[in-house]
Amino acid sequence: MVWETAGCLAADGQSFGTYLHGLFANDRFRQAWLRSLGIAPENAQFRSQADAAFDELADHIEKSIHLNRLEEIIDRGIDR
Repeated sequence: MVWETAGCLAADGQSFGTYLHGLFANDRFRQAWLRSLGIAPENAQFRSQADAAFDELADHIEKSIHLNRLEEIIDRGIDR
């Protein structure tokens, strides 16, 4: 198996980047990583917090747009 570099690390070691999507959504990994930096992690559950945020966003969108008109536009296009 060949591994390629998947990010970068600042010369001072204080910041890094990676393309690993969802890496910090893994509660166990995120908490272990924070502990390795000397930071006491909160016992936050990513999935439940993300779900709550998406539900709140969906509620806001539902109150803010005319869903029937949006469905008409999707089905028939915009009348010009």
